[in-house]
Amino acid sequence: MSEEDHALEQGEALSQERIAIAMDAAAETEQIASQLLRLANSEQQNDLEIYDLVARGLAIRVRDLACIIMSAIGDELDDVKDISTRLTGLREESANG
Repeated sequence: MSEEDHALEQGEALSQERIAIAMDAAAETEQIASQLLRLANSEQQNDLEIYDLVARGLAIRVRDLACIIMSAIGDELDDVKDISTRLTGLREESANG
């Protein structure tokens, strides 16, 4: 029996929230990669400083997304709400205001 099968038997499957967060982060990573490819293949690279800044910003976000994915699938100690906030940048409002 594989370790994965054993984990599933022990009830250690990922929650649907964690799976959704990981999938959203992976989808955003794919979109960023597509944008970077378009940027790299662009024939209108007149202002290289702008392209450099955009590439740096996208690289930082990709690194953040990789950490979010790893937290969602690999670290049960990380709170789902905290991981979601890192993904969306939005904090849930508390019921008490």
